Amino acid sequence: MVTIARSKNIDGPYESNPANPILTNANTTEYFQTVGHADLFQDASGNWWSVALATRSGPEWLHFPMVRETVLTAATWKEGEWPYLTPISGKMSGWEMPSYSLEVKGPGYEPNLFLSSMSVTDRLSPWTSLGEVKGDDISFGPNSSIPAHFTHWRYPIEKSYTVSPPEHPNSLRLTPSKLNLTAFNGNYAGQEGQTFIGRRQQDTLFAYSVDVDFAPIAVEEEVGVSVFLTQNHHFDLGLVLLPTKARTRAFPGQNLTVIEEPDELKLHFRFRGESYVPIPANIVVPVPEEWVGEPLHLEIKGVNATHYSFSAGPAGTASCMQTLLYASNDALSWGFTGVFLGVYATSNGGPGTEPAYISNWRYTPQGQFRD
Repeated sequence: MVTIARSKNIDGPYESNPANPILTNANTTEYFQTVGHADLFQDASGNWWSVALATRSGPEWLHFPMVRETVLTAATWKEGEWPYLTPISGKMSGWEMPSYSLEVKGPGYEPNLFLSSMSVTDRLSPWTSLGEVKGDDISFGPNSSIPAHFTHWRYPIEKSYTVSPPEHPNSLRLTPSKLNLTAFNGNYAGQEGQTFIGRRQQDTLFAYSVDVDFAPIAVEEEVGVSVFLTQNHHFDLGLVLLPTKARTRAFPGQNLTVIEEPDELKLHFRFRGESYVPIPANIVVPVPEEWVGEPLHLEIKGVNATHYSFSAGPAGTASCMQTLLYASNDALSWGFTGVFLGVYATSNGGPGTEPAYISNWRYTPQGQFRD
């Protein structure tokens, strides 16, 4: 909640607004909760606004993987009076927005390209767009760079991320870290780094996917996609080299054959997660033999306000995609900063060093829940 007090002297005494709190959704049924940390400002026309933080959780406070987001509300502040802030809700109206361009000079990307098709160009320009972000369509082409809105977990080891390497252009090469996304104990990671790069989930409903070219040699070499909040809150769908005895079930639509060589190393899809609340059990399924040696497609979707889906299939063949599971996002609804959607590469503590190549990075917004 937001309260306000005033004084004619910085050292006080202060007079509290008798109408405090001036902005809150506490004890309401509003979808947006935890409203607070507000600031007041005036636009070029002299209109007052307030910017604050809020969470799309509803009063149940169970499903909120994007955690605290920025909200904007109209305000009035007449001379000699206290400011009034319009309560936060899913659909709001306010002062007329300025008609001039929302693209302002600053470090960022070519106007409009950041909004739609980063594959056209990745070069830096003296512009930042304040318009709606419409998703990612990134090819990691030659002479391009990692987009500015991508981020890492902990300080990145630069050599672990190579855009469009000569041996595999139009891809992002990931060199595996020894540590996986949980690392030692879900909190500590040391100085070895964790190979992970991602972008924020910005929409209730979305589709995030990448193509993966990966030829592991050593047991437990792994590359995959993750919904990542912290080291102790994440869901991962990976491609990993494991002995056949590790399988928990067949790939959807196929039968689990009798294992004649239980220690033989084969490529598998593996789902596993980490959280303080109950999560789905680990899933290990064999990659169909006809797909081995070919690029594979991994996808995470926000299918509703409460669940993610995790799917896999051959790259470029949407009809062959199979959903391995649905997982509740309550396991990742914690804290303040919201989840990333991204890719990781790890040897899971082993000696493996085989790189993985990520291409056709896509993030497609598919809808926002506002109430």
